[in-house]
Amino acid sequence: MKKRKDPKNRVLKDGEGYRTQKGKLMYYYCFKDADGKRKYIYSTELSKLREKEQEVQKNILNGMKYCGTSSVNTFYDRWVSTKRGLKENTFKNYQYMYKTFVMDSLGKTMIKDLTRTKIKQFYIKLVEKDHLKVRTVETIHTVLYQVLQVAVDDDCLRANLASNGLNELKKTVVKEDDKRMALSLAEEKAFRCSLDESKNSWFKPMFLAMLDTGLRVGELTGLRWCDIDLENGVIDVNHTLVYFDKGFNPETNKKCHYAINTPKTKNSVRTVPMTTELIESLKELKKTQEENDLQCSTVVDGYSGFAFFNHMSTVYNQATLNKAIRRIRRDYNLERLDELENGKIKEEDMTLIPSFSCHVLRHTAATRLCESGVSTRFIMDMLGHADIRTTMNIYVDVTKDFKQSELKKFEEYRMNN
Repeated sequence: MKKRKDPKNRVLKDGEGYRTQKGKLMYYYCFKDADGKRKYIYSTELSKLREKEQEVQKNILNGMKYCGTSSVNTFYDRWVSTKRGLKENTFKNYQYMYKTFVMDSLGKTMIKDLTRTKIKQFYIKLVEKDHLKVRTVETIHTVLYQVLQVAVDDDCLRANLASNGLNELKKTVVKEDDKRMALSLAEEKAFRCSLDESKNSWFKPMFLAMLDTGLRVGELTGLRWCDIDLENGVIDVNHTLVYFDKGFNPETNKKCHYAINTPKTKNSVRTVPMTTELIESLKELKKTQEENDLQCSTVVDGYSGFAFFNHMSTVYNQATLNKAIRRIRRDYNLERLDELENGKIKEEDMTLIPSFSCHVLRHTAATRLCESGVSTRFIMDMLGHADIRTTMNIYVDVTKDFKQSELKKFEEYRMNN
């Protein structure tokens, strides 16, 4: 049997062939993948074609499909079209993170060229060059892992290459100070003091609720008066209010919309006890609203009667609360600096409020609970943690600092006596 040869008189193997395209010689290899479907690979050089052939045969022997023309973005599109079970705002956030940070970089990588090292290098770049926080990269990792799992399920990857890809980075990059964010006791007292000013009285019940109960922002803004039992001093957390990009709506002329979701986890559905100060603050707010016939006009997915609303009678969201915190912080700090300049207070007696977001109030509540010595089980129930390890991580970090401060008191006592 006469063997087939190319124009350079080289013997071609079974499945190999060539054709001329626009005056250039193009080699191809025809094969059947693991599904029995006919596939072709191409190269302008016979040697490179045979390197691809070896990869194809290796995949076929391992029951893998040939995905030479498929990029990471290919499987992202499949993930988007098949993913179910996520809350709408979470799904939108995942898509935003992928499109912003992955799609035009790692997303263009062919799945056959993807390696664990490339993924680690990608994460390192996000932190060291793009200056993203590790928590942000964790979200990106969550999406990328799910996308690559689609490639695994479709037999285009033997294993999920994103597995454990963030562990080493977290160990080397996360600093001690980044483990948690919370106001110090002095900073919290300063913030509470700022809320007592009459111009901040409208915001006081909201921020007190976060400081005293550790409610998440969406849990707080979504509270209705029917969820607040002032007589028994408890809050029933049974839903959360979210505000997210749902696409432009020509009827409302808005892009972002409110929605009611179930709480973050099953453990987030809970009954939270209130402090005496918080109960009195909420009673005063309700009295003010009733005396002035003030009601929230917002209706979201059939939910109405929200307890907290602005001067336009609409509910708050995280951005508006953060804006209020920035204004309260600015005014308070300017007053303290003015007192310092006029000699009314000494610098060592002055505490300024640092820059922070409203979510930090939840961390602050967790920190104070830990420092007070209450049981970790109570903290877990109070904050609605689904995993005791989340509570323990906070507990360990806080008590370590707390023990150090207590040790300093002991050392000072020994030195002075």
